[in-house]
Amino acid sequence: MESMYASLEEDNKSKDNVYMKSGDVVREFPRSRLYLKDILCEGRFSKTMTGEAWFIGGKDGVSDVIVTVAKGDKGDFKREVEVMGSLSKLKGVVKYLGCCITEDPMYMITEYAKGNLLQVLEKMKDADALKRKGPDLLTFALDVAECLQTLSDKKIIHREVMAKNIVVDSQWKCKLSGLGSSSAVLTDQRYRQKGHLPIRWMAPEVLSGNAYTTGSDVWSFGVLLWEVYSLGCIPYESLLEDDVIDFIRGGKRLDIPPGCAETPYQIMTSCWIEIPDERTQVDDLVSSLRQFQAEGGK
Repeated sequence: MESMYASLEEDNKSKDNVYMKSGDVVREFPRSRLYLKDILCEGRFSKTMTGEAWFIGGKDGVSDVIVTVAKGDKGDFKREVEVMGSLSKLKGVVKYLGCCITEDPMYMITEYAKGNLLQVLEKMKDADALKRKGPDLLTFALDVAECLQTLSDKKIIHREVMAKNIVVDSQWKCKLSGLGSSSAVLTDQRYRQKGHLPIRWMAPEVLSGNAYTTGSDVWSFGVLLWEVYSLGCIPYESLLEDDVIDFIRGGKRLDIPPGCAETPYQIMTSCWIEIPDERTQVDDLVSSLRQFQAEGGK
């Protein structure tokens, strides 16, 4: 490893890193400067790996990074790269560093993280040390709410607010990811037919075929909040997806997670009001969570 990086450093002493121009949203990154390491998680359309990159993000030497490797539709992946590149500078959005999309396999490179929020929550079930070292559940929840507030202020809809789409960085801060792939799902009903949509996080109006809105993001945030306080359990775990739709349309909602305080559950249920305009607003979510935190989070 050291000899490979030493040769790269020598090769780049006289080269300008043109792929790092601030005006270039996509920023193609040379594959020769990227080293893939361990798989963090793998899904239907992509897998996420740790890696190391040489001269990236304006830094000299080697940087730890996260690499998303495309497995599905190339067009969808390129759109995700473009969206992440354009939104990366927003507060609360995972930092995009570059991509390798001129040939297969295609990569998207982002800042290093401990993993996604779902992985962190699952580890917390059996790791008392992690509970002591990292932030509490309320801090995670407030982080995500503030991220959504940033999107809402910019009139941006996420569409897939769920724990697996939240990155936990090296400082235990939550940041949004998954902003690109969700937009491809919006206009392609094949995903609904094939069961690829995140039914368990979707608002009833979206399940009925209506457009995504900030209100539907709020509904999804309520389910994410339930994920946080259940330490990563699957929403409606005992139900099949078709049954989840009937359950929600019947006016039923997720039960309070074991050990969860009443206030967070009240916030969840305020996200799950049937009529979108009557749901809590994003600003109110942030205010409620901050007040709960100020009161000691009990």
